[in-house]
Amino acid sequence: MQTQNQIENFLFQGKFDEARECLNNGEKFNEQYLKNNFSQIAAKIIDAKEIDFIEKLIKAGFIETDIYELDSFDQSIFKPLTLYLKDDEDSIAFFKELMSKMDNINDEISDKTLLGYFLEKGASSKIVKVLVDDFRANTQYKNNAGENFIYTILNTYGLDPEKVKEYISILLENGVDINEKNIVGTTPLICAVKRNRKELLPFLLENGADPNETDNQENSAFYYAAAEQFSFPMYELLAESSSANFNNINKNGKTLLTEFIRMMSDSEYDLNSLQRLLSDGADLNHCAEYYGNPKSGIDYIVEKKSGILKSVLDSGSVNVNEQDNQGNTILHKVCAFNVNYDAEMAKETYRKVKLLLDQGADISITNDKDETALMLASGDNLKIKTVELLMKQ
Repeated sequence: MQTQNQIENFLFQGKFDEARECLNNGEKFNEQYLKNNFSQIAAKIIDAKEIDFIEKLIKAGFIETDIYELDSFDQSIFKPLTLYLKDDEDSIAFFKELMSKMDNINDEISDKTLLGYFLEKGASSKIVKVLVDDFRANTQYKNNAGENFIYTILNTYGLDPEKVKEYISILLENGVDINEKNIVGTTPLICAVKRNRKELLPFLLENGADPNETDNQENSAFYYAAAEQFSFPMYELLAESSSANFNNINKNGKTLLTEFIRMMSDSEYDLNSLQRLLSDGADLNHCAEYYGNPKSGIDYIVEKKSGILKSVLDSGSVNVNEQDNQGNTILHKVCAFNVNYDAEMAKETYRKVKLLLDQGADISITNDKDETALMLASGDNLKIKTVELLMKQ
């Protein structure tokens, strides 16, 4: 007497001859059991490369060959293929035979094509290449966010970096643009920086990714690396390829330098990073609009702790007696800064004034309103020590 699920049990055990005999004797697949265990049974068939059982399952209606008819790649033969198919010569031959039975392979399911699905699931690059070269999988597809397959790869966590490079190489060989922007203007390189994919930056740059290309907010990969991620290892990799455009002002009125200074602390890491930006050509006097008024890197430094000002002065990046378009020197700016009734901030003002005086700041210079630094400091009782210091000069 035959037991229930006889064919499926033989398939589970890899006894394909016995399973064939059952089918030849007129036995049928157990529909519900096969559906419930499809992935495991398919894994056995794929591992053994038994193409005739693929054909039998197609004929029995358990494998859909028309992608247009599918509701989900995960509920199809393609999921076990991505999980269990190897990339040796026999496995590739098996895959080609299986794919020859498929229709509409470039149709999308839930904003995803078969090629994108295989990339997301980490299929062998040899298998991906078969899809592209032998079955004309469309490498130019973009999802609803306007993202090509390079974004798909970069946004998929857990993929081996070497496999990612192999994938991208296949795409580039088939005409995918490495600088193509999505609907918000992000480039693949910007995407990699924002995803902190440092290990992929050299490869992207070597293949033509432009670190100064900007998104719809007018921010570049340099900006995201330095001013948002605070990752100077990433910034340095970008800088090996090209010099940053430090004069670029984004739609929020920020430059790479001003935003970095606004967010930085006086830690050794941040101070060293600031020195790198300055040595690469960032200009502390370059202004971007802030609430309708020009604001420079110096203006931001004035608001920070004295250690940051000391670092800048030690680097020789500031002419302490240079005046801005309102006639203010950095000493004017420090003395005018509102300490907001904060005694510690007032002490920081005192420290900064000492640093500037040590660097030769001229207390007699007046701004366009005929104000000296002393006059500006005198308007706040908390700055009395600063006033006394200036009066001693």
